Amino acid sequence: MKYNLTDRTKELKTKIKSLKVNIEGMLKKMSSVVVIPHKRADMDALASSVAFTLIAAKHQKECHILMGDDIETIDNGARLIYDQTRNDHSYINLERFKELPREGRLNVLCDVNPTFQIYVPRLIKANTIIIDHHPVSDGTVKSAYACVDPLCSSASEIMVHLLDEYKIKYSPSLANMLLSGIFLDTDHYKGGVVTETTDEAMSLLHIAGANNKEVNKYFRQPLEVSRRVNSIIDRIEIGNYHVGVMVADPTQVYTEEELCIAANQAITNFEIDLAIAIGYIGENLVAIKGRCNEKVDINEFMKTISETGGGRDGAGAVKLPGVTIEEAIEILRNVIYPKHLKIEIGQLKIA
Repeated sequence: MKYNLTDRTKELKTKIKSLKVNIEGMLKKMSSVVVIPHKRADMDALASSVAFTLIAAKHQKECHILMGDDIETIDNGARLIYDQTRNDHSYINLERFKELPREGRLNVLCDVNPTFQIYVPRLIKANTIIIDHHPVSDGTVKSAYACVDPLCSSASEIMVHLLDEYKIKYSPSLANMLLSGIFLDTDHYKGGVVTETTDEAMSLLHIAGANNKEVNKYFRQPLEVSRRVNSIIDRIEIGNYHVGVMVADPTQVYTEEELCIAANQAITNFEIDLAIAIGYIGENLVAIKGRCNEKVDINEFMKTISETGGGRDGAGAVKLPGVTIEEAIEILRNVIYPKHLKIEIGQLKIA
């Protein structure tokens, strides 16, 4: 479906107004709010979660953000957001979440909708709202209301428009966080989904005091991370059909962020249509991260590897528990085989 500028703006504004009405209606019956980002929350998930706490505060509701991960396992930018907000916001772990009364608690999923991507899959449908930009699927959490707009760049973009609808003023610091979420999911406006509503959100953030130089701090990486990413990229092999595969050192354990950065840099810097990074992210847990251009359906590609995989806007991923890198490569080889590529550890061979 094609949109002209007026149609797209009207469509999103209608969704935002409806979202506000549903939030207000549900909060009248609730005593507290828990905002739930996806596993290993990134800048978009965490920034949009922090933003929603302002709406809860406006309605004078107790509000918590569920942090189900060890802080050291999330990416550098998300950790910075956490460090900047933990003294002024209530972050709770899974143990504390389970102690909270289920009745009278509004669950707000930010930047996520599939059940397998959150730590608490069993939620009361009538007490749950979803705010997300990823397409829904059969695995989407059952909710009373879902504002899911795949034409939005990010959950942060949706939250900017929601805060504007509420006429809530916020700090330049939060504006920077939300802008980092938009930059993350659009690769600094070089990819992803960008429409005029994204431009409008950017404008609203700059009016609120966002500063691009400050936002860049969320994307800085420790020197050791850069070295590890470069070591992955150095292992790239490019075969037919412009597919580049990087098999990380099987004796090392990497973070998901490191694999993502490697794939992203490869698709940006090399003449390829699909960049794949494979590596261990835990004991007996292999991750495959992919970045591509418009020639590749990354969602279908990752789902072919495993039904738990997926992607959108040029980025995709899948985790393969209980397999070795060698087995993961064999799975990948079978997926790419129709393209006449045979993958072996550290190299590509034409079949």
